Amino acid sequence: MATVTFEDMFGDVNDVAESMPIMQEDIEIVEEGQKWNSQGEHPIIVLVLDCSGSMSIKDSETGEPRIELVKRYAQQFVNTNLIADVDKEKVELCVITYDTDVRILKDFAPMTAISDDFSSLEASGLTATYSALTVAVNAARKRRNEMLNEGVACFKPIIFLVTDGRPEGDNNMREGCKKVLERYVDKDENGKVRMRLIICGMDQCDMKEMNALCRDKQLIGLQDASALDDAFKMMTASLAAVSSSTVHDSEITLAFKAANSKLLMPSSQGTAIQLG
Repeated sequence: MATVTFEDMFGDVNDVAESMPIMQEDIEIVEEGQKWNSQGEHPIIVLVLDCSGSMSIKDSETGEPRIELVKRYAQQFVNTNLIADVDKEKVELCVITYDTDVRILKDFAPMTAISDDFSSLEASGLTATYSALTVAVNAARKRRNEMLNEGVACFKPIIFLVTDGRPEGDNNMREGCKKVLERYVDKDENGKVRMRLIICGMDQCDMKEMNALCRDKQLIGLQDASALDDAFKMMTASLAAVSSSTVHDSEITLAFKAANSKLLMPSSQGTAIQLG
């Protein structure tokens, strides 16, 4: 497990967006004569998990620490057999955890290769969400470019963040993160995106701040940590929905809605309201 600091990855936070220049592959230009291989399209998923001190707080419904629920449902997501239309060998999954520091718990590997990697997670420290998101974008972008350069067909990356608090960091860190998200998550002048961001906020998560980070993310609120089960099932169903579409036209959608679900959506002000 590697510990990655913001400065290690990007140096000066004021130049963070410029340190991640848009490459040809980001714009989905395929050079003349290049062909996709016959293995099919590969989803690229970055799972970003908040392991800060507040994750030790007990869930109001189950009485378990939030971090234990995150570990359980993240492992369940990795182990699931419910992705009927997805070959899990083709799902490229990276797991990033963070507290005061950002760590790559599991670098990109087929989903089937990840097992029991969540059991060691513990809750402590601050909430370095700005750094974690920036590292996640860079990791997803790098992996996608590698795959495209190898002629491997892949979907635009999906970053799935699970957090329960307010991001901590100075204004330079926040602005650096926003620049990266605006550049790679928000739609460009042609209405296209380079990757997709789903933010899943539990309990006391600052939904207003999450809402302000970029324009074209998808924001989900949870009434309590036990609703993570629904959130990960939504992610599973969305993977199947994306995988049944074309490489260039795929759109990640909130494909799952369970009866009595505790998934919430934010109002325009960023406060959580229950889905109808």
